[in-house]
Amino acid sequence: MELSAEMVANIYKINYAKLSPSLNALRESRDKVCLVMDLGKILDSFYAIYHRKQMNVTDRQKKSIAMAILGIMAHYRHFYHDNLRMSNSIILYCSKQEQYTKYSDILGVVKTVVDVVPSTIYIVPTEVQSEDPEFYRHVAMYTLNQMNKMCETQTKKLHIHVLSYDPMHSLFFAINPDVRILWTQSSTIKIMDCREFWLRIVSDEDERIKSYRQDYELRSLLFPYLVANRVIKGYEDIPKPIQSKPQDKLDVLFESIKRFRRLSQVSVCQIYLRSVYDTDEKYERAFSAIRSVKFYGSPEVKQYIKLFNGVMTKKIKDPALSVLSALVEMTNSSLNPMWLTENKGV
Repeated sequence: MELSAEMVANIYKINYAKLSPSLNALRESRDKVCLVMDLGKILDSFYAIYHRKQMNVTDRQKKSIAMAILGIMAHYRHFYHDNLRMSNSIILYCSKQEQYTKYSDILGVVKTVVDVVPSTIYIVPTEVQSEDPEFYRHVAMYTLNQMNKMCETQTKKLHIHVLSYDPMHSLFFAINPDVRILWTQSSTIKIMDCREFWLRIVSDEDERIKSYRQDYELRSLLFPYLVANRVIKGYEDIPKPIQSKPQDKLDVLFESIKRFRRLSQVSVCQIYLRSVYDTDEKYERAFSAIRSVKFYGSPEVKQYIKLFNGVMTKKIKDPALSVLSALVEMTNSSLNPMWLTENKGV
């Protein structure tokens, strides 16, 4: 049987029966949920699977992949609407500039539809110059932060669901305590909060990680810990920490937390790195690398947001649904176009 785009997309669709036990506490709440999708990472995985099957991606298959991406969005949006009865929004982005170019044909189809789908933000590539290697992820984070503030003015919580596992997703935990990573791999399905993310990284049932007393600190220090201990690719030039044994690394982490509580995220990071490195030169190199990525809200990000403000005010239009219906028929997709419009709670 030929591998279809929908079969690959099913990797990213957690069965509703698996989602419900972890998320049913949100049912009919006045809160809001936002799904965050790194389309670049998802499309990388699509192409890798096709490559392993020695299949070329034709123009027709590109349209099918675009429909499969929309199908993933519709899958979760329908769950939020029909099962949890919650208002919801979706943020789509590629973490790397080159992914926007590589997958331009597929992303063009997705954007055509998304432009008229309510409460959906597609972060487009920009000419804004930035040396930030995580520029588009930071735009997504900044957008989430603004949404979070808006929810707070309405006495609501914003629940953030990030699709697929990636150590870089640890950045999202720093901006909101209500973040979940929706992750599927083979037969494994996980809905990870910050502590479960920590336990996956350290592979140790450390009781200190399970304690809610260090919620703020564990969220603030997750990314610095991953960088300092070289868990994230791209930081190989960061100096090695003094400690080498896993337990020693955790002991230093929690000693830092115990001595200094409830400071700013920058201060918490600085104190931890001072405990990890034995020279100022090593500390400065590590802190500079972490600060450039972790502490977002740069002028470039704000400039980008200003240029593309108001995206979420667009409403669904009947002609767009007609175009989408035609694509569904042409690609033999099982996508229900109406599910994409289910952005409001019941």
